[in-house]
Amino acid sequence: MQPEGFAIPAARTRGYELSALVILWSTAFMALSALVDFPIQLNFGQFSGLAVITVSFFLSGLALSLLLAIKQPCRLRSIWPFRAFVIFLAASLLWTTALLNGIQNAIVAGAMLIFMSIGASEARANPSFVRTVENLVQRCTIFACVLYSISLVLYGSGSNEIIGARGFGLFVLPGIALHLARWRYGKSSGLVWATIFTVLVAASLSRLALGIAIALFLLSQWSAQSFRKIARNFILLLVVTGSIYGALTYFDALRERFVTGDISLHLGEIGINVSGRINFWKVALESFLESPWFGKGAGSTEALIEAYFLDIRHPHNDYIRIAHDLGIVGLILWTVGILCLLWRLFRNWKQMERQSREDGSFQLFALLLVVAYILEMTMENAMVYIFVCGPIGLAVGAAMGAHTRLYLDRRIQSGNSLEAAR
Repeated sequence: MQPEGFAIPAARTRGYELSALVILWSTAFMALSALVDFPIQLNFGQFSGLAVITVSFFLSGLALSLLLAIKQPCRLRSIWPFRAFVIFLAASLLWTTALLNGIQNAIVAGAMLIFMSIGASEARANPSFVRTVENLVQRCTIFACVLYSISLVLYGSGSNEIIGARGFGLFVLPGIALHLARWRYGKSSGLVWATIFTVLVAASLSRLALGIAIALFLLSQWSAQSFRKIARNFILLLVVTGSIYGALTYFDALRERFVTGDISLHLGEIGINVSGRINFWKVALESFLESPWFGKGAGSTEALIEAYFLDIRHPHNDYIRIAHDLGIVGLILWTVGILCLLWRLFRNWKQMERQSREDGSFQLFALLLVVAYILEMTMENAMVYIFVCGPIGLAVGAAMGAHTRLYLDRRIQSGNSLEAAR
């Protein structure tokens, strides 16, 4: 299998100063991301603190990625369809009905691509960068959990006073994915950490994040290669099912979040609380039919929802957002882009799993991140939050860069062996 399209195999190292700059930049971003949506409460003129962070890291990341491109060209072929989606998103600003919202959305989508590029370039040049990313995800997840635990003690379950419960749940998912990947490859501490993080997500009453966390438990351990692994998967399924039943039975606040309130969504005879989302979706889909092919432009969904609902800005479904803003063309570009990315990560994981358990763990982590992101978009606004998209982009890029470095190292070693044989 060919690597991810880096230009010159021999050019694999660069100055320590540039690597130090990338690590410093990544650390600063992850540390601020661990505040989740708390910066929204800070105002800088007409902009919130989160908007300032988003624009600052977009611009600084763009400059850093250009500098890295000069020192070490990086062409990730597998994300070209995703790039096409972002380009189309930016082009839609020409016909959008909500220019400011559209610019904000385009910046976050562009930042995700930039973070992928930086992560890939650095991991290819610096083998220890994947460990740096792991440490940043671990420590920043713990920091966010400590911050939210304080909120739980002061204000109770489901608290939104310090940081939002939904934002907290989305931010913690990478930490859960990281430790579940480690657990699969023999680190029992991974199960402990993943369980602790998941319990805190449950205490936040973030239903979608909890559901995704449970799905990650199952997906991370899934295998059909031997009877032993099949038996382990079955036992894990029973444990997870029992845990869900126990949580809904004995945790009243969590049960009420699921089955009381707006129960317009039904699974069989069970009504599911969707917090009014059905109403948002109906309005957006009716508007989508007015311009189905190219949409009404980036940010137009937010303007529509704001016009219909008090204190509500987002549709709480990014697929409906894409359909309304970018039409069928945008949905096709997104689907092709994300499927290409998933397939590449899956192939990289299976290949590196055969080479190294440690390298396989990080590749699985990146794959689980993208799966979680796809699920987050079903009932949340993940694609417009920099504290969600940024960490995913950085980790996925690092995974691709690490895979490329391993491929090139083996190629060089093979060449040296042939030269020695001559």
